[in-house]
Amino acid sequence: MSEEAANSNSSPASVCAECQQPANLKCSGCKLVSYCSKDHQKNNWQVHKTLCRPFEIQTSPDLGKHLIATRDIQPGDMILCESPLVYGPRPHIVEAGPVPCVGCFKLIMCEQSPRCDGCGWPVCHSSCQGLKDPTNHGLECLILGLRPEGAINNFHDFYRQDTLMVVRCLLLQKKGQKKWEQLMELEPHLEARGRGTDVYKNVEERIVNYLEDNFLSRLKDLERKAERDLLPEASASVIHRIAGILDVNALEINQDAELSAVYPTTSLLEHSCICNTYHVFDDASQNYKITVRAAVPIKKGEHISTMYTHALWGTQARREHLKETKYFSCNCRRCKDPTELGTYLSALKCIGVDDRPCGGNQLAINPCDPNTEWACDKCEVKLTNDEVAYLVNKIGEEVDYVQLSNPTVKEMRELLTKILTFLHPHHYHIYSVKHSLLQLYGYQQGYLPNQISDELLIKKSEMCRELIEVTKTVDPGNARLTLYSGVLYHELFLANAFYVKRKWHVEDKKQMVLLVEEAVSALAEAKQILKNESSSHVWNGLSDVEVPDDGGSTKVPNLSPKYASTLNPESLGDTGENVDRGRTAPRNIIAVVTSVNSSGLYKLGTKKGELQRLCSRNEFTPVNTFMDENDVPTNTVTIRTASGKSSGSTQGFVSCNCKRYCSDKKCKCKSKDVKCNSKCHSNSSCKNK
Repeated sequence: MSEEAANSNSSPASVCAECQQPANLKCSGCKLVSYCSKDHQKNNWQVHKTLCRPFEIQTSPDLGKHLIATRDIQPGDMILCESPLVYGPRPHIVEAGPVPCVGCFKLIMCEQSPRCDGCGWPVCHSSCQGLKDPTNHGLECLILGLRPEGAINNFHDFYRQDTLMVVRCLLLQKKGQKKWEQLMELEPHLEARGRGTDVYKNVEERIVNYLEDNFLSRLKDLERKAERDLLPEASASVIHRIAGILDVNALEINQDAELSAVYPTTSLLEHSCICNTYHVFDDASQNYKITVRAAVPIKKGEHISTMYTHALWGTQARREHLKETKYFSCNCRRCKDPTELGTYLSALKCIGVDDRPCGGNQLAINPCDPNTEWACDKCEVKLTNDEVAYLVNKIGEEVDYVQLSNPTVKEMRELLTKILTFLHPHHYHIYSVKHSLLQLYGYQQGYLPNQISDELLIKKSEMCRELIEVTKTVDPGNARLTLYSGVLYHELFLANAFYVKRKWHVEDKKQMVLLVEEAVSALAEAKQILKNESSSHVWNGLSDVEVPDDGGSTKVPNLSPKYASTLNPESLGDTGENVDRGRTAPRNIIAVVTSVNSSGLYKLGTKKGELQRLCSRNEFTPVNTFMDENDVPTNTVTIRTASGKSSGSTQGFVSCNCKRYCSDKKCKCKSKDVKCNSKCHSNSSCKNK
């Protein structure tokens, strides 16, 4: 896996694998073989490379191709490192707002941007380096340039960046036959996307017809004139297969740009809701290479896994999302356990009989059965899965509404009290509210560090500890929830620090020292967790904080982090989360930073007004300048309002629970003139998708 001999910590008894002489350099990939020199390591690479990687590819009827560890792997050990087969703009429809540049994928405004000299498509700059790169836009430019006409309106329908990944996949036939073969071997799940399905119709209209009418028909004319095939395989069936491969296997990359990539071996990682790996991406200069490492110890013979959904969703939500988007049902140990490994992330409080709660918890009898009943663990009360889904969806709508409306501490506490009547204290909606609430303590007026009460500081610390334990259980190796965990440890550090500074001279010194030690440990843990999140503002703040060595001394260490107090306004686009862009992450907002507070939270202004809520740095992506502060009106708006006015739709803020076709105004989504989304029902007969 690696051609570097990087380590010199082998024992004196080690011998060179090439010449059998004493050696003190080890292969940096597996650390199992030694060499006396880099030259001998290079000479031995052809023999060693098949033994170096710590996994083998196996096939089974249930999982298809998957990876099995061939030796024990320790946390942080590299499992694989590879370049993508293909990368390009994300295959998502953009109906309004910014679109990715075809050369570098940075967001641009289609109507206001210059055009590529070769094909006329919108670009960030006429000299964008990606335009001439044959591994990037250079080759597809010849195909896109076959359409001579340009657009003067309806730009988003005319320039369909969401189809370019399919074009780039087709062009692998000319750029490298091996890559083309590797791509076509990946799983497309065509059995779930066949004729008659909604997804088939969507791909036919959105991709196949667009490419055929605008480019491929013209390419066929050229092929006839040249009497040779330029793209031997470009039929509708091939395009449908490629669309399936992209939907199932493509990974989204967030690096101040919007792109997706497909990797030959990483795509074989199976899903688990308790995954044992994490991955990081290199930047464009390294061709978006991906490195996969072990998040927890992996024993020889164990499956190597990643996660395709959100770790903080409940079992029903995760399994529905996987079934809808990846076409399989997860049966991992977390999904099979009604308590979700003791976290109770999906549990409800039992309502009891005659309005007398019994104090028990309602849990799914068989979580892997979509029609399971829910039973109390103390009394005989049972609920249907539909009743539970309806209640959880309604609570989710209210949680989303409050969180998107720039809530006060009072409003969040009232919401928490209300939903605690129905949900277990660790339910994922409760987790979300608590995680937001503890970030308001210490930052909102009336609860600033010099205003917040001692009792609330203690309560904040308790909430941090509670959520940390839940997070560690569902993500033991910090593979998926690094920012969640980093924030929790950081807020625990601050809560303890402020409390100790107040009480150092008036309370028991032993208790104060314990809080100091916990604060120092929390800060160190946050920095360790966030080491691969160097682009996040949380990391930028923590990286300036020195962890004192004398955590147990009787002198209070300086625990205050250093934050930058000013920031030049940038033009920004809200990109949302990687997994689901639903109600909590409207995608097409164009905004400008108007201010940033001492906590690193940003105030954003749109052309419809200033957003009511503050945003963290990981919630947006810098893009080219579309507006400045002078374009922002003095009024304030919610993200929901700004998103609807920006994109022309509020899809994701509305959801229904219909049992039939969603074909009339009785459907909540239909009545609002928006499409049903992943937060709605799981009804396959829906006609409003």
